[in-house]
Amino acid sequence: MEQNGEHQDDDQKRDLTRIVLLAAELADATPKYGERAFDKLLDFLLRDGSTNASLTAPRKMSRGQHGGRKPPKVDTAAMERIKAILEAPPELAAGYSDLRDLDAKAKVYTVLSVAREKFGIDGLTTPEIRGIAKDKF
Repeated sequence: MEQNGEHQDDDQKRDLTRIVLLAAELADATPKYGERAFDKLLDFLLRDGSTNASLTAPRKMSRGQHGGRKPPKVDTAAMERIKAILEAPPELAAGYSDLRDLDAKAKVYTVLSVAREKFGIDGLTTPEIRGIAKDKF
C-alpha cells in the first residue's frame, strides 16, 4: 500500500513539474507581461487546463453519464474560418484573462464579440465557440 502511495506522489510531482515548466515556457513567450503571465498561466493550468485526473478532484459519475464524452467535431471549413483566431498571438488571450471567471453566457458573448470586432467573423456556431474557448482562451 505504501509503495502505491509513493508512486502516486512521484507521478504528481512529475505532473506538477511539467505544468510549472509549461507555464514558464508560455510566460516567456509574452515577456512584457512578466511574472503576472506566469502566475495566471500556472493558476489556469492547475485549475482548468490540466488534463491529468490525478491533479483534479475526482468527480462521481451518475449512471447516465459516460466517462469519455467528446465535444462535437468541427468540420474543416469551420476550422478554416476560425483559424485566424486560433493562430492569434498569446496577447489576445492575455487581454481576456478574466474570461474564466465569467458565467457561461458572458463567456459566449465575449468570444462572439472578439470574433466580430477583432477578426471580422460574424455568427459562430457552437462547436466553433467551444473550439476557440478551449484552444485559445
